[in-house]
Amino acid sequence: MENLLIEAENFVVTLLNEKLDTSFIYHNVLHTQRVVAKTKELIKEAELTTELSNILLLTAWFQ
Repeated sequence: MENLLIEAENFVVTLLNEKLDTSFIYHNVLHTQRVVAKTKELIKEAELTTELSNILLLTAWFQ
């Protein structure tokens, strides 16, 4: 699953950097990275299983 998370991150970052119209000033790569970072904080505080943590992180990348 770790490889899938890395692939998802690479895909989303590349997609947003290369294809996102510059008129999108809020929902951009920085916003997505902040969502993922906050998701990691919530996962840590909630002491979730690895499986559920990975599902949430994957979802955060595609939010």
